[in-house]
Amino acid sequence: MPARARARDSTSFVVGCDQAGPGETEDGGAAPTGVGDSLVVSPLGEVRARLGPAPDFTCVDLDLREVGRARRAVPVLAGGRPVPVA
Repeated sequence: MPARARARDSTSFVVGCDQAGPGETEDGGAAPTGVGDSLVVSPLGEVRARLGPAPDFTCVDLDLREVGRARRAVPVLAGGRPVPVA
């Protein structure tokens, strides 16, 4: 799952939102197709919330201190070098 990998790579929260399944527009046409499966992932790759393909809503409390704890536990960004900007 790419969102979990990106959360671990960057040791940050990742919120992935996707469009729910297709519906019908006011003029009778089909709405754009989505696949659903929105999710919230912690800095260590733990899925905190997941929504399926149906329209839905969730609320997740994020403890931003987890970012610091994750970065101390998995210091993947510690060896970074500044990139010169031209």
